[in-house]
Amino acid sequence: MMTYLLGEFVYYLVVSTAVITPVVAGGMILLEKAERIMKDGE
Repeated sequence: MMTYLLGEFVYYLVVSTAVITPVVAGGMILLEKAERIMKDGE
């Protein structure tokens, strides 16, 4: 039973990481672009 719960936890951890990573990367890229636009605007 314990190994099953551990497997479930690891599975959800992997899935959430796979979902969050591209979102965070996209946010970083957008922030960098926004900073460049702000600098160009000055």
